[in-house]
Amino acid sequence: MATALRFTLSVPGVHTAIVGTTKPERWQENAALLERGQLPDKEFARIRQRWHEVAGDSWEGQV
Repeated sequence: MATALRFTLSVPGVHTAIVGTTKPERWQENAALLERGQLPDKEFARIRQRWHEVAGDSWEGQV
């Protein structure tokens, strides 16, 4: 979960992630995960590269 949240907030121009949950205490856990900040550039690039390999050219890049 931490990588997914940090990745989303590492995308240029994204400032907010809206995350749904059925457990009210989860928002505190998610907030704590984000204290580490954005993903390092190298890790972000690795994930984007893999995405491009499997998503195909029709994907618009929406996050």
